Amino acid sequence: MLSLLRLRYKSAPRYSKMLCRTYIELLNHTARAERVGDTIIDRLAIRGFRSILVSWRCHWPVGLWLLAGRGIYAQSGTGDILENVLLSRFGWDTLPGLYSQDSLTQLKDLLKSGCHVALTADSPFGPYRQVQPAPLFLAERSGQPLVPFAVAARPGVHSRNGSSRLYPVPFAKVVLNFGAPVWIESGSDVAVFRRNRDALEKSLVVAESGAAAML
Repeated sequence: MLSLLRLRYKSAPRYSKMLCRTYIELLNHTARAERVGDTIIDRLAIRGFRSILVSWRCHWPVGLWLLAGRGIYAQSGTGDILENVLLSRFGWDTLPGLYSQDSLTQLKDLLKSGCHVALTADSPFGPYRQVQPAPLFLAERSGQPLVPFAVAARPGVHSRNGSSRLYPVPFAKVVLNFGAPVWIESGSDVAVFRRNRDALEKSLVVAESGAAAML
């Protein structure tokens, strides 16, 4: 009995990955996906800017699915099985060390070299839906704009943990909506940080409301 339990425990990640791959393929073949406002990335590029794409953690997996193929570097490292399968399945270029100083430096260098990058506004470890300093610091130090995006799906279900992650159901309509770019104000005092944080949070809420309104 003990040997059987050990075998099941060792096999669990493999079966989980298989289920995730099946789920992704079902979405690829059945979901009706619509991307709204994604031309903002190209318009900024024409002006010489690179985009720092930002979303809430609850929209991150679906965002990885719908943004695949655009040559964007995404930050990873949470160990989430679905996220890792998505990153692998669509050939995402990723950076290790989520929110570490080294990874932020690498993201800044990528922006300088002409690449777009993507990360979440809130931490994968909580608190959720609260803007953390990482994207604000990256935008300030690189001089590049934050481009918020949000996802909505009908029908879709949300995870029961604190992140409330969105999972579109096969055959769902899925909308990926981009908001207006957020330009970060320079400064090291608390008042400037709060203004930048509030501006990004507001833009994420607006993008989320806009996505839901298009279903």
